[in-house]
Amino acid sequence: MKPVVTLSLVAGLGVSIANAVPADVEARTTYPTVRRDAVVIGGGSSGTYAAVKLRRMGKSVAVVETRESFGGHTSTYHVPGSDITIDYGVQGYGDLAVVRNHFASFDITMDQLPLSETGFGIANYVDFRNGQTVPDFNFSMDLFGFKKQSERYPYLYYSTRLPDPVPKDFLLPFREFLAKYDLEDTAYNMFYNLEGFGDLLSQTTLYVLKYFNREYLAALDPGFKGALVTSRRYNQQLYDRAEEMLGDDALVSSRVVSATRTKSGVTVVVRTPNGIKTIQAKKLLVTMPPLASNMEPLVMDKTERALFTKFAASGWYVGLVRASGLPANFAFQNTRPDTPHNLPKLPSLYQMSPTVVPDIYLVRYGTTGQMPDALIKRDITKTFDRVRTAALGKKAKALRPAELLAYSSHYPFNLHVTPREISNGFYNKLDDLQGHLSTWYTGAAIISHATGALWNFTDHLVDRMYETK
Repeated sequence: MKPVVTLSLVAGLGVSIANAVPADVEARTTYPTVRRDAVVIGGGSSGTYAAVKLRRMGKSVAVVETRESFGGHTSTYHVPGSDITIDYGVQGYGDLAVVRNHFASFDITMDQLPLSETGFGIANYVDFRNGQTVPDFNFSMDLFGFKKQSERYPYLYYSTRLPDPVPKDFLLPFREFLAKYDLEDTAYNMFYNLEGFGDLLSQTTLYVLKYFNREYLAALDPGFKGALVTSRRYNQQLYDRAEEMLGDDALVSSRVVSATRTKSGVTVVVRTPNGIKTIQAKKLLVTMPPLASNMEPLVMDKTERALFTKFAASGWYVGLVRASGLPANFAFQNTRPDTPHNLPKLPSLYQMSPTVVPDIYLVRYGTTGQMPDALIKRDITKTFDRVRTAALGKKAKALRPAELLAYSSHYPFNLHVTPREISNGFYNKLDDLQGHLSTWYTGAAIISHATGALWNFTDHLVDRMYETK
């Protein structure tokens, strides 16, 4: 059985969660006020793409990002004492013009590699509860049947709007969709290509179709030339250069604490490491996950609140572990012999995979909802040690415990609503919000986690923001 290769064409979003507003925020007129054509909330994949496009259109733009740097789901580790970098978030990209052009605009060269060369070692199918190998394990890698169904809905790749009535297949729990089209033998393969989707079998099929779109399926095709990767294997470089381009308008380690939005423009109050800033702009572009908790600082109106309170999310977490003793190119994939399709139950570690550096392993973890980072980190290292001990036996006693070198939380991931909400027109209502109160929306929750689809959608949305009425 060939190893499952997960391309992870995911795009990140800057998360802006409200803190308590400082007592003196009412005196904001005494703080420095800047005027920009647009404010972007979130310096992840879509927010960064939008900001760069706006700047190149000649628009002034400020980006508010809570993390220390742009990048969202892009996570890169610099190995101390070397020039080696390890991408442990986003791994690669579909071969699309929008991807090639965006990297080329920052003079970042790309390579195209067969998926067999972007994978993570030879997979060993192991029950992570006890470290025992699952014998005679087999599953289908053939996604032609799913591709055939996906091709019936090409508009999911570029549009938020859904037909009325919504196709019945969109509303099925994914387990029922698999059974309906005799695709159940692909469940394990799809589970590992959809890490972060929580309980995949219970997930509404619409979300699988949106992520497993033509871009992703093309990359998984055996005849595909390969995924695009940066020549330096340094995906963060794109975001570093975008920050440099934006200069003081890249407000990292910052968050929105309040906002006033009208038909004629917006005023956004931002807490930065250098104090409170007030930004006045004609347009606001939201790229963060639009959970109600994230949206509170923007003072939602009734229409917005009725939508954003409906979202739920799962969790996806990535990291690097240092641990010695395992054979070279030895990878472990979590497999349960006592569950339907041998899928592990979450929360749990998905996999432990070697990197270009000996004794440093890529780890990925999933949850069905929010979970404290401290618990996840502890479970990662405990699980790693348990599996390694089972693999090495007595030799493991002399080894140091696994050490978590790097970690990044990508909660909230895969924002979704119930089938009933979808059937009642949720996504058409969401699309109708574009431009409401001078506010626009893009990001994975709006269109897809696939990078090419996300950048194409964002590109057209920015043009739409400045169409002459």
